[in-house]
Amino acid sequence: MTPASTHDLITACLPTDGRTLVLGGPPALLDAVRARSATAELWEGGPAEGSFDAVIVAQPLVEITDPAARVQELAGALGPEGRLVLVAPTTSHAAARLGLALDPPSPEELSRAAAVAWPATRDLLGCAGLHVWWDLPVTAPLLRGSGVDDADVSADVLAAIGSEPDARIDAVVVVAGVRPAPPEDRALLTALVGELAELRASAAEDHRRLTELSRGAEHASRAIDEAAQLRAEVAKLRLELDAATADATVRADYVAELEDQLSRLEDRLARGFVRLGARADAAMLRHERLGRVHALGGRLLRMIRGR
Repeated sequence: MTPASTHDLITACLPTDGRTLVLGGPPALLDAVRARSATAELWEGGPAEGSFDAVIVAQPLVEITDPAARVQELAGALGPEGRLVLVAPTTSHAAARLGLALDPPSPEELSRAAAVAWPATRDLLGCAGLHVWWDLPVTAPLLRGSGVDDADVSADVLAAIGSEPDARIDAVVVVAGVRPAPPEDRALLTALVGELAELRASAAEDHRRLTELSRGAEHASRAIDEAAQLRAEVAKLRLELDAATADATVRADYVAELEDQLSRLEDRLARGFVRLGARADAAMLRHERLGRVHALGGRLLRMIRGR
């Protein structure tokens, strides 16, 4: 329940010119009431002096020791055409039900809270002799005050939580008068409620779209982060590949140089073998000639000895 929406509803239910008594609420509410009413006074306890055209009970009823007696007392301060406006909590809002499930209150606390929650407040006003003119619901995000952000919950879960008709109703501004509501006031309130219903539907649709956009932005942000990480990995791999390519090029050049040296060495060895073979052939020829010369010398020696 946002203060602005509650203040707007309260001030819309006040007479444009009159005397208003205010019980509780923030200073901003009193300023808003003074901007609409001729005079606005804070109730500080004790019997109110004179009669009032409107009384506002903005203090949470659960904080009041005896809510029925207090409403009875304030109703007695109303003039013949006066009206009383109070803000009644509800137990139907999704966050309220979630809170009850997570932190169950004691039976006494539960009974006291139910006694001052809407729609029980209608009976409380009736016992004070007032006629309920209208119940004006105030809506709030489904998980308001639960510590969980709507954007962190899937659309299916939100749809399940919000499937109940009153799941978004956080409070109800109840208007009651000393007399039944005048026809013109009832027509005004009817129009106001219709306009508020349209605004609530529009706000709910806007919230749904914003939630979808927020989730889309989160997905896009994560995709951008992942893309940045991938780009960094690709850049790293490219550097490693370039380094490996450069290293492979150096090694290939070194291998080519070794192969060239080996080829030159093989050529030198081949030429050496050729020269060695030629020398070996020449040595064999000399050896054969020496053998023939040696044989001829032996024959000559034998011939000389035979004479």
